[in-house]
Amino acid sequence: MTERSSERLSQRLLLVAAVLALWTVAVSRTGGFVLEFGIVHFSARGIRNPLIGIALCVIAAWVMGPPGKRWRSLAENWARLGQAFDAAVLSRDSHLVRRLADGLAVAISVAVIVIGVRMGALVAGGSDSYGYVSQARLWATGTLRIQPPIDGDLPANLEYHAFTPLGYRLATDGRSSVPTYAPGFPMLMAVFERLGGPDAAFYVMPILAGVTVGATYLLGIVVAGRTVGLLAALLMAMSPPFLFQLTHAPMSDIVAAGWWTLALVLLPRPFLASTLLMGLCAAAAILTRPNLVALAIVPAVALLWDVVAKRGAVRHASRRLVLYTIGPALAGVFIAWLNSYWYGSATTSGYGVLGGELFQWAFVPQNLINYSRSLVTTQTPAIIAAVAGPWLVWRYRSAAGATAVSQPVLVAYALFVVVIYLCYAAYLPMEAWWGLRFFLPAFPVVMVFMSAALVRGSALLPVPRVVWPLIIVTLMLSETHRFIRDTYVLDSQGEWRFANIGRYIADTLPARAVLFSVLHSGSASYYSGRMTVRFDAVPPGQFKAVAGEFQRRGYAAYILLDEFERHEFTEKFGEAADWGELDTRAAKLVPYVKLYQVY
Repeated sequence: MTERSSERLSQRLLLVAAVLALWTVAVSRTGGFVLEFGIVHFSARGIRNPLIGIALCVIAAWVMGPPGKRWRSLAENWARLGQAFDAAVLSRDSHLVRRLADGLAVAISVAVIVIGVRMGALVAGGSDSYGYVSQARLWATGTLRIQPPIDGDLPANLEYHAFTPLGYRLATDGRSSVPTYAPGFPMLMAVFERLGGPDAAFYVMPILAGVTVGATYLLGIVVAGRTVGLLAALLMAMSPPFLFQLTHAPMSDIVAAGWWTLALVLLPRPFLASTLLMGLCAAAAILTRPNLVALAIVPAVALLWDVVAKRGAVRHASRRLVLYTIGPALAGVFIAWLNSYWYGSATTSGYGVLGGELFQWAFVPQNLINYSRSLVTTQTPAIIAAVAGPWLVWRYRSAAGATAVSQPVLVAYALFVVVIYLCYAAYLPMEAWWGLRFFLPAFPVVMVFMSAALVRGSALLPVPRVVWPLIIVTLMLSETHRFIRDTYVLDSQGEWRFANIGRYIADTLPARAVLFSVLHSGSASYYSGRMTVRFDAVPPGQFKAVAGEFQRRGYAAYILLDEFERHEFTEKFGEAADWGELDTRAAKLVPYVKLYQVY
């Protein structure tokens, strides 16, 4: 074997040893894991075999060195291997990086979609998910209000509010019900429902989740190259708050994140068509989450900066600014019209009055603690590196002389994160880590900055620089995997109880039935078509009279309670068992949900 061949083989053995070392770290931190792909079953439980492999590879690489210089040769081969990785990973134009990164980014995005479809709770469940899914049906059918389901006069001691399910409120006519949630997500679901049927509406969130991960990759390319983009996409796909939302009942946080990330990706592109499309993405994001409308100012500020700074291209920059504002302006007009139609005022939202209730300045200190703790817990302390991301990106760009993201765009990305935080800084405190779902639109930028800090920061370290981010990322992903496993992030089985009990009711209860419920007031009606009455709208001591009136009108009366609702019902009316007979079959089929037929 020639000296050159021996050197190459030695480097390959060292590469295998390095991969096995990272593998050992991951297994030791997570306790092992199992991967199943159909009939293929792969498990990693211990570190003995990887350690043996590392030892054998290193010994073999050492033996291949020239006699008397084996240790020196081993060190030189390791250094050359690191330099080769540095050249490939840190180079923006590396052909190898382009091909591998693009393919892996697509694979990660598709994997996210598959996880959302296969493991997600594709159900109309509690207040939020039922509110979005049922509103989608309203848009699909062209009916923007729900009429009261009862004919004739109301039973005594009952008002129309009792027929308003969770996720809805009384309209200005005092009879019909209108959605409380923003229209953007349901309108998109309605398009899918019209094209593929009711079940297709549930695919919107998984698809937008894949789009979010893919857009995170593109955002990373804009900021610091494909290596940073790929790492950011992987971290985004493995983020516990992101996966928690992906695998639970449909909500709008991921959808808003997808639209805003696409808008940020389009921001640096100088073409007029791209700018118009960016405005439309911002419009879709505003329709999805109107409370984050302040984010629309961030791209506008960056575009205005171009207008002020560019002397020879002022007209083009001004056109871009005007084209961008078309989308957010149209979204604002539409929201104002819909608020007037649904709530009687252009400035009134479905949530009613927010100031002094959901938002208070006194909440700011506690939120700062809660959000910081949750962020470090779910994303590991490495998330702190994101703070240095913009500076390291700009420093590396200046030093390398490469064409990279412009200063106005980089500042806009950082400002985007700040504005999102300010939108929720005074919000009602939430100690649970999944409260980070509100900040998912900021996560792609944060992941890009953190990835940029790891990759670009490694340029300040001795060769081989690429080793440091690999070690840190391996530790991060292993810790994140352990958090996902220990906190049952992907376990959404409990969400299916809404659909299961609703379908059971559709199959077994008479068509002319009335269900007294609160949490299931929307989902039970969605799946069974039966009338629901909110028991929290029935006055204390009046349950027997109200239920009796429905029975006299020919309805079979039932009580439908989730496990945690039994205490509220008991305090208000007494034990549900005193009013009706428990459906034991339903209790066995759907744990934690109780169905009683009223005597």
